[in-house]
Amino acid sequence: MEAGMLRGELLSVANSSDPYPQVESELMVMRSCLRVLSKCNCGVQVVTKSPLVTRDVDLLTKVPSMVSMTVTTDDDELAGLLEPGAPVSSVRLRAVETLVGRSVPVSVRVDPIIPFVNDAAEGLMGKLAGLGVRHVTCSTLKVRSDGWRRFSLAMPDFAAKLWPLFFELGDFRAC
Repeated sequence: MEAGMLRGELLSVANSSDPYPQVESELMVMRSCLRVLSKCNCGVQVVTKSPLVTRDVDLLTKVPSMVSMTVTTDDDELAGLLEPGAPVSSVRLRAVETLVGRSVPVSVRVDPIIPFVNDAAEGLMGKLAGLGVRHVTCSTLKVRSDGWRRFSLAMPDFAAKLWPLFFELGDFRAC
């Protein structure tokens, strides 16, 4: 095998940053990467919050692939508060529906789950099941100073309720 040549490896794309930022609709860097990976018959997991992933469904169906889509809540207004600037949940759920409809397996990350805020996820789970999602991963809020500051400004009433859980009863470590 030539140095630098991919031949069927399994790759996870963008575990720490989204491969579909807004500028991707113009630059199409991710699409170019998927084209190369599909030519090398690489299996691909794409981790994203963006519905733009549906643009590349033709490439995702050429190789073993799956998409991991984060959906924090099924309430668009709440989603806007929790993740300002990110696509709202209803748009992400339509993307999930499109991917599943094209036989691209989808795992949904319900992350973070925040007590008192989005911890009653039965409605979201029902929607996901109805769309054909067969895998869900959940994670709780990990409080970090910068995130806590933004959360406190966006949702001060909830922050007041959560303060004792994280900072008095919990095991908070400043990051």
